[in-house]
This record gives sequence, structure tokens and C-alpha cells, in this order.
Amino acid sequence: MPVFRTSFVSYVLRRSVDVNIMVPGLTPDEISRGVRTHRPKAKYPVLYLLHGYWGNQDSWLNYSSVARYAEEYSMVIVTMAGENNSYIDLGEFETRISEKLFPVDYYDFIETELPQFVRSYFPVSSRMDDTYIAGLSMGGYGALIHGLAHPNKFRAVGAFSPVTTLRQGRLGEYESFSPTMKAKYEPVEIIRRRETLPALYYSYGDLDYLLPLQDWFEGELNRLGVVHTCSRRSGFRHEWRLWDQELDRFLAWLPRSDVYKDVAKRQV
Repeated sequence: MPVFRTSFVSYVLRRSVDVNIMVPGLTPDEISRGVRTHRPKAKYPVLYLLHGYWGNQDSWLNYSSVARYAEEYSMVIVTMAGENNSYIDLGEFETRISEKLFPVDYYDFIETELPQFVRSYFPVSSRMDDTYIAGLSMGGYGALIHGLAHPNKFRAVGAFSPVTTLRQGRLGEYESFSPTMKAKYEPVEIIRRRETLPALYYSYGDLDYLLPLQDWFEGELNRLGVVHTCSRRSGFRHEWRLWDQELDRFLAWLPRSDVYKDVAKRQV
């Protein structure tokens, strides 16, 4: 299957950003039936898949079977270099970096520019019903704040061992955050102000060092009456062994209405 490793100059970040785009290719079954074309029969659904702290655009490719999953589930999967910036606009926080010289608005990049780039150059659907977001750890946090806040853009959200709150984050004293910042960057606050939410898949291991925050978040979801799927896996830590399995489970779980849904691998 084609894996496009590319970069483009971001007008939001004002620098080059590395991106991987995995596009389903011909399956062995199609080849055996004599299919000989690279033209898809329709635009593909797309998953924006976010890496964790210390990761980059290659993390999912290096440590999971994500490329195989893209083919088996007939879905374009996009990974990008988000650095260690939590997929937010750090200019809204007190930082030592000058936003004018070094913009760090990964929030707008994820919301606007990355989808625009992908849809412009690749056979990807622009329908909300065909668009998903997921991630692990820091990327799970990014998936939560973007997906939950924008049900008009994302059909479903996957959060694997996510950071569930900034209360114990690295961005300064939480209580000094403005109400606007808390409403934008706290998953529970986002849920409280939304009338509708995308489908939510949430998973973590029972040996995760973030277990207290995971159990707390699961309790909040139940208390707020949020319909969701929770996978609390026994014997797993904060580790790739879990995240690879959970990505497969998430892709099998996804609600889909695209033309490829019946031929995609559909098993847990």
C-alpha cells in the first residue's frame, strides 16, 4: 500500500511540518481477481492519528501495524509531527517563547490546515461522517479536545491511555488558567457545554501510571451521562503493546457509512 512521507510549509505554524499519509492500495484479494488500477472507486474515510509526548509522525509507523490497518479497514490514516505541544495553542498560555517569532498554534493547525492539505492532495472524503480522530497519551488528549469540541467535523473519537486533564500538566499553575482556556482545553468542561458529542471510544490499561486520572475521567463520563465505549485492559501499562491492539479494536468499532464499510475488516 502507498505510504506518502512528505512535508509542507504550514501557513499557521510558519514552518515545514512532516506528515505521513497512508492510502489503501490493492489488496491481495483484488490482485488475485485481476484488478489493475490505482484509481479508487470513491474517496476514502480518513483518520487523523496523533502521537504522544516525545513522539513524531513516524511513531505509529514504527511501533504499530498502522499501515496494515489502513489497508485492511480501507481508510486513509494521517500522522503528523506535533512535537510536545499537546495539540493546543500555546500562545494562549504564558510561555517563554515569543508567539510572534515562533507560533505554536497546533490547535488551528489540526482544526483547519491539516484537513485542508490532506483533502486537497489525496482521495479523502470531506464528509463529517467519514472523518475521525484518535491518539495515544498526549495524542489521546489532543483527540479528546478536538473531537469532543467539534462534533460537526469528527464522527468519532478514539483516546488510548490519554492525558485526561491539564490539572497535572506541564503548562503552569492550573488555577491561573482563564475560564475560557479551561472551557477550551479541559475535556470534561468541553463535554459539559456540548449538546451533542461524537461517538467516543476510550481505553487504558489497569497498570497505567495515569490510572487515577483514567478512572476519574471514566467516572466523569458516567456521571455526565456520556454514551461511550470504555476498554479497561488488564495487565497493560502505558505501552505500545496496548496501543497497537486498541487501534485495531477502535477501527473495527468505528461507525461507518462510506462505500468501503462492507469490504473493510470488521472484527475485534
